[in-house]
Amino acid sequence: MEDEGKLYQQNERGNQAADSLRGLGNAFTELRTELMRVWEQSKSTDTESRENIWLAIKLSSQVEAILQAHVTTGKFAREQLEALSRGEPASGKRRKRTI
Repeated sequence: MEDEGKLYQQNERGNQAADSLRGLGNAFTELRTELMRVWEQSKSTDTESRENIWLAIKLSSQVEAILQAHVTTGKFAREQLEALSRGEPASGKRRKRTI
């Protein structure tokens, strides 16, 4: 089943992204904090450096967001694979969890 293969790939990508985020810990936050410190200490006339710092902040946020999106997609794929293993349809709809 082609869809099932795609779910396995999404699950694996999500696991790898989660491992990356765990391994990086607070690195993204620390990087952005340091970049802001450098920006605050830069001269207002140093436009090129300030623009490069801004770009680095934006890129670090985008990388973190992409990794988080892979984690979320992987979790959803895992839920669908679990549903398939129970003989349930792997729909795009989430079920309400009962406690």
